[in-house]
Amino acid sequence: MDPLEKLYQNYNVLSDAKDEIAKFENHYVEILEAAKGSSTEKRLASQFICNFYKDFPNLHEQAMNSLFDLCEDEEVEIRKQVIKDLPSICKDNQENVVKITDILLQMLVDDESSDDHTEMQIIHISLINLCKISPKCFLTGLFQQIDDDSMKEKVIQFLHSKIKTLPDEFWSKENEEFFLTECKKILIGSTRERFAILMSIISNLKISKRINGQQILLDIVNQNANLELDINPEDKEQLENFQFYLKYAVGCFSHFVPSNQYVNFICSKIITRHQQFVVEEENQVQENFAILPILQALGEITAYLQPTITTQPIDLVQCEKIVFNKLLLYLPEVKADGSSVEYKYDYLEPLMFAFHNLGKKDNEAIINNIGGDEVLKEFKKRLQQLGLQCQDRIKNLQASIRSIKDVPTSPKAVAMKCVQNLQAIIKDMFYLKPVFKVSLAASWKFSSGTVINLNKVTSHTTESVQPATNGNGVSSESNNQGDQKNNTRYKT
Repeated sequence: MDPLEKLYQNYNVLSDAKDEIAKFENHYVEILEAAKGSSTEKRLASQFICNFYKDFPNLHEQAMNSLFDLCEDEEVEIRKQVIKDLPSICKDNQENVVKITDILLQMLVDDESSDDHTEMQIIHISLINLCKISPKCFLTGLFQQIDDDSMKEKVIQFLHSKIKTLPDEFWSKENEEFFLTECKKILIGSTRERFAILMSIISNLKISKRINGQQILLDIVNQNANLELDINPEDKEQLENFQFYLKYAVGCFSHFVPSNQYVNFICSKIITRHQQFVVEEENQVQENFAILPILQALGEITAYLQPTITTQPIDLVQCEKIVFNKLLLYLPEVKADGSSVEYKYDYLEPLMFAFHNLGKKDNEAIINNIGGDEVLKEFKKRLQQLGLQCQDRIKNLQASIRSIKDVPTSPKAVAMKCVQNLQAIIKDMFYLKPVFKVSLAASWKFSSGTVINLNKVTSHTTESVQPATNGNGVSSESNNQGDQKNNTRYKT
């Protein structure tokens, strides 16, 4: 009898057997044997093996081996057929999902250089189908392959590209916790690129918004950020490494997940040695480019300090002194001739934010800690000078913004936001006893991932900006109350 005819005959026998199918095991064995036949036989065998797989549990291992042999066939059409069929044997046998996920991911990597892109597409579709059948088993198989260094990058890229196509039911609380636990094993000590991809996936999960999830993520970031390391001013890589992980840490902090460790690190190991983090370019001393985003992060995370927590002790008084002294460096003394001075607004804003946040945590003592009334008097003189320049700057920017209808992320709008924020904080300082009440949204949060030199933005500035090289991408927690009247005059 013709082999194809025999194959169809076996199929018909099993199909008609119904409840008595177990009596016809020999027919199923002959279908398994057909997987070694011609191209047409192999493609039909793949379908028939999967159709009756659940009915012959004693032959599961043999059937699986036959299907895996077909996955290695030289003919792409045969491979494509078996790739389509494999998920069907998991519907009633979900334990197979782990093994088949493992095999398909291997094929995904092996077929990367294939000229037939449809094979890759079919692998993707089958993997998603496996994911729908048993999310937990699918993730188990996936992480088994991620443990293999030769497979790791390709598997992570697949997950990243398909994450948004996964059904909502896939991300149950149990599956999210399992995913985060497995990711933790990979993230610690991983490359920055891999870290960024996996963190972008995790950030879309509900668990990343929960307190326990934020704490787990922060623990992962901490181990990569090397907070025990002493920064070497001559090693730019160290500073860049800390900056990279800092932006992920910022997103983990809340009133339930304190920022003490990072505030302490930035104040004691970076700000105090800031003068060492400069470079000379064209005979001019320039700030190291990595410092600004670190100061911006400090301006945000000081809002989440918990000075009394015993598990993360912090010398609040010392931090207040360090931030204040650094702030004074950007606030020149008032000149005797009354001439104006140049301000680095982009540096002033985060330092003012940090000082203001520290004041909220230590309202009663901060003025004494920084030097008392005499120091406060000098501070107010400098702030008065800054405040007056902020008013003039606001007037210049307002006319331009109204005329061109700037979007909130344009350089002019961001510059306006910056000086309004400075003006609002200055007003808090000019109470008889300084208060720390105003809540603001930092201007750098509106820059849409662009680096804007706020000192060069004027009413005549064009709207072009340079690509971003920094920014932490973390949402602010409070509403902006920085739109103040512009005719206020400051008095010491």
